[in-house]
Amino acid sequence: MEQTSTFPGILRHSSGSFTLNNAGFIVGGYGINNQVLSDVWKYDASNDSWTQLNDIPVALFGASFFVINDTAFMTNGWMSAAGNPNDSLYRYEELTDSWTSISITQELLHTLVQLLC
Repeated sequence: MEQTSTFPGILRHSSGSFTLNNAGFIVGGYGINNQVLSDVWKYDASNDSWTQLNDIPVALFGASFFVINDTAFMTNGWMSAAGNPNDSLYRYEELTDSWTSISITQELLHTLVQLLC
């Protein structure tokens, strides 16, 4: 197996990840210095390189990610080791490298269930 480039970010656990447009993303997590992280990293396998992107709006570990129609979403997770939960839903816009908070409505939940099932 061929060696890939070393991840340049802080050592972490409980980070989130997703794949979008043939690239892998690592998001947030819990750092080795007991810090909740907000950084976002993109791995491009075609040139074996890592790029640091804009941070997520709130530092999180243990968040959930899913992709629908080439759009990534982030929800849940914890904002601190004290157990402060995140109950927001965010959409990632790859073209602008930005995260947008989305209001969770019954209509949105119904649409997501239809797309995921």
